[in-house]
Amino acid sequence: GEPAAEVVPYGVSMVQAEGFLGSVASGVKVCVIDSGYDLGHEDKPGTDVVTGTDDPGAGPWSQDGSSHGTHVSGTINALDNEIGVIGVFPSVQMHIVRVFGNDGNWAYSSELINAVDDCVSNGARVINMSLGGPRPSVLENAVFLHAQKQGVLSIAAAGNGGAGRVCDIFTDPSHPERQACKLHYPSGYDSVVSVAAVDSAAVVASFSQINSKVEIAAPGVSVLSTVPTG
Repeated sequence: GEPAAEVVPYGVSMVQAEGFLGSVASGVKVCVIDSGYDLGHEDKPGTDVVTGTDDPGAGPWSQDGSSHGTHVSGTINALDNEIGVIGVFPSVQMHIVRVFGNDGNWAYSSELINAVDDCVSNGARVINMSLGGPRPSVLENAVFLHAQKQGVLSIAAAGNGGAGRVCDIFTDPSHPERQACKLHYPSGYDSVVSVAAVDSAAVVASFSQINSKVEIAAPGVSVLSTVPTG
């Protein structure tokens, strides 16, 4: 049958990107560190504006075994055409660094450090990371600080281990909902912008971590985006 008409995700108007007509030529390059990119997807830009770096353990950047990276990048760059969805900056220049295998797992701090260096060396001005964990690393912290000094804005998810509450309510450290207060890295580093998730009513998601490092909240619940075809 005919493909469904293009849908504008609720987040596009929420972040005031509706009608945004940014010039790809003058726009900044965005680097997405994730599980890859479904190259050839009918609602996604191709190699005319998207480049990438393979990971020997995870696989080629142009394939996405878990769909996560394609979903994240589509929120940013999905084409304004007659199908699928539209991104907040369709066709923006993008560099993809794959760190996740098809199982959605990754292991090493060194991979993230290499990925950040790769983003910077490929001219990215913004790094997007919907990933992380509870353990900080001195070396990771150093690479993000270095990126910041180069004028690169690093942005990461606040974390999905929260209870959607503000920490100070729970003074007992053993309270299960104190989990929401715990920092999540890389978003916990000073040189990385930490982003919490809100739903279409601008209510903080029940899963989103809320702590002293969160600087902004963005659409993160039931977000329509692109997934690998086939």
